[in-house]
Parts: sequence; structure tokens; C-alpha cells
Amino acid sequence: MKRTIAALALLIAPLMASASVVYTATGGDYTFATPPYTTSMQITFQFATPTALAPNLLYGTYTGTVSSWSMNDGLYTLTNSTPGATLSLMLGTDATGAINNWRVEAYTSNFSNDMMILGPVDGPMSSASNGNASALNGTLATWNSSSSSVPEPDAAFLFLGGLTALGFGLRRKI
Repeated sequence: MKRTIAALALLIAPLMASASVVYTATGGDYTFATPPYTTSMQITFQFATPTALAPNLLYGTYTGTVSSWSMNDGLYTLTNSTPGATLSLMLGTDATGAINNWRVEAYTSNFSNDMMILGPVDGPMSSASNGNASALNGTLATWNSSSSSVPEPDAAFLFLGGLTALGFGLRRKI
């Protein structure tokens, strides 16, 4: 009996795995740029959370879990795995959980790369700087989100382990 319950628990565990949500902001093309930046470049920012953002989140520093992030200014990319890179993330959401206000800044410890996307309260603006080069856009970024319901490999192993345990349990009873 205990083995059957354990096997069923292993079968159900993958079904309870939560999907991650990826949020993406895209700034408009730069309206001012010094080389090597050009006016055909823009800032993009992406971050992933284990669950969707809560509705009616008051604008402020986001304290939830960010499983990964990346920001690209057209030339350089900073990520959560870039040595010395820091992310400052302030968000607010509407009644549906959609991002309606933001301030995002990613920079390296020596500020050799600094990228920023500002929302309606602080901006609107997107900017990038690297040494003596900089770029700027004065329009609002657009946000999109997508969720992933693809099971992770661990979930598949749990499911197969549960089936195997259930099979051995039933075989002993026969």
C-alpha cells in the first residue's frame, strides 16, 4: 500500500510543476546615437519568473524571484551570468497582471556598460552608454509576456519513475 501511494505521488508530481513566465520589453529605435551605436538599434530586455506577476502590483522594487534576465543595447548584452553585472528592476502591474510601469537598469560594476528602460512615471526613455558612446530614445518600450508549459526533464524522470514503481508494485501483487 505504501509503495502504491509513493508511486502515485511520483506520477502526480510532474503535473504540479509550474510554468515559467518570460516578460520582454522592446524599446523603439534610437533617435540619437554616437558610433558605434546607430539609429537602427534599440534596447531589449527579458526576464523570467517562476509564476506570473501579481495583479495590481504597486510600482516599486520588484522583490519576487527572477530566474534569469538579459538586456541588449544593440551592441552589448548583459545577463544574470555576466561577471559584475547588476540588475535594478522596478515594476507595477494593472488589474490583469500586465506591466504598466517600469524602471529597468542593467550595468557592470565599473559602469563600462549601462542600459536603462524607463516607463511612464520616470521616462519615457531608453538609453545605453559604453565608454564615450551613447544612444537614446524618448518613446515608451512595449512589453510582451509568454508562459512555458513544457515539462522540465526532471518532471519526465519523476513520471517514468512513478510508472516503474507502480509496475513493480502491481507485479508483486499478481
